[in-house]
Amino acid sequence: MKPMIATLIALTCVISWLGSSPSAFGDTLITFDEFVLPANSAITDEYASLGVVFANSYYDVQGWTVPTGHHIANFTVGPHHPYFEISFLELTQSAEFLLLTNPESGQSGPPGQSTFQALRDGSVVSEFVGDTDLVQRPFGFSGVLFDQIRVYPGGWGQWGRLDNLRFQVVPEPASSTLAVAAVVILLSVGRRRRVMQGS
Repeated sequence: MKPMIATLIALTCVISWLGSSPSAFGDTLITFDEFVLPANSAITDEYASLGVVFANSYYDVQGWTVPTGHHIANFTVGPHHPYFEISFLELTQSAEFLLLTNPESGQSGPPGQSTFQALRDGSVVSEFVGDTDLVQRPFGFSGVLFDQIRVYPGGWGQWGRLDNLRFQVVPEPASSTLAVAAVVILLSVGRRRRVMQGS
């Protein structure tokens, strides 16, 4: 019986290790280099194959302070939206991204106050306000389940640029099913050994 318990513990550890994520905020990273779009074009479902769609967002807006690499913004030459909208195609348990905005008064002064919301089925489940300016800083959510994030950039003009979106969807219960199947197999093997020893 003791070898079977040791095997079960080892198997449980392997299953836990296989299900662990390499980052606290998830194993899916979008740098916006994956699919390059024309500058200033609206971005919607171009990244759906990676599990996310966008609204009120534009690709690689030029002019103003530009982050390194490709990014999205809530404004372009004509339209300006008060917030970014990131919708996840599966229920998500954590997400992080870099955000850059204007300070409160143009190119200098105190930081702007940006608002961040996590939503599930259209209702806000978590919200906070953070200081943002011309330095890219990480912001995100964890510890709640959500399917959408809205970012309301603060600072002068309420213009923002977002980059390096990392997220983790809620894992499917496949690992639990696998663990139950492993226990059943181990119990079956143990029972078979006892039956064979008894004959």
